[in-house]
Amino acid sequence: ESTLHVLGAEDDASLRALGEVIFRRLGVDFQSVSDAQQGLSLLAQNPQRFNVVLSDRDMPGMDGDTFLSEVRLKYPHIQTALVTGRDYTDEEVEDLRKRGVDAYIRKPYTISQIEALTKTMEQVLQERNKKNDV
Repeated sequence: ESTLHVLGAEDDASLRALGEVIFRRLGVDFQSVSDAQQGLSLLAQNPQRFNVVLSDRDMPGMDGDTFLSEVRLKYPHIQTALVTGRDYTDEEVEDLRKRGVDAYIRKPYTISQIEALTKTMEQVLQERNKKNDV
């Protein structure tokens, strides 16, 4: 059973459903929303419920970059990952990290990529918990 509690923002209903299937199969608590505004509302209601926010980059209204930057500002305990259909240069990846995006996954993604992401984020959580216990 995973220690991750993931909020996923994706405007495409079929990709939202696929994400739910993949994360649940990996034993991850996963809840999805269709846009950034819904995500921010859910986080405001219960800020401790999630420890990871995964967001599509291109969504109507607030885009994923802006959403994840907002999440990082308001909820620094939450790890963030951007899902996108485009390739990023090393400079762009570095810029994303400076703005609070911990990881990015390129679409179309595979189950093994999601599995690797969850393992990495669980390790980060364990490290943070060790530091907080000291």
